[in-house]
Amino acid sequence: MVEVPNFDFREIEKRVGSIFNVALIDCEGCIKHIAATGILDQVHLILLEADRTKFVNYEKWYRHLLNRGFANVWMSQDTLDLALAADGATGPGAVHEFSSHPTFCVGSAVVR
Repeated sequence: MVEVPNFDFREIEKRVGSIFNVALIDCEGCIKHIAATGILDQVHLILLEADRTKFVNYEKWYRHLLNRGFANVWMSQDTLDLALAADGATGPGAVHEFSSHPTFCVGSAVVR
């Protein structure tokens, strides 16, 4: 097994001198681990790949994000049949989505 170094996102923010306000969550069902870091408290935009559906209750996470002020702006399901994946955990196709918080701005326009 290879040990991969990891860093708290706050340490990375400090090093780059910028605050993260967007989260790209594509980590094979790890949304609960991402949420545990606290980063979802500061982001205004979430790009999420909802996969590993046999292990993650995404309906629960969608409700959690809605309760925090996020709105689903776009959602699409893969057309590739991933049910044939070796571990069988992915299901019939991952869902990709774009959720924004009312504070997310594009240029001078607020996305609602």
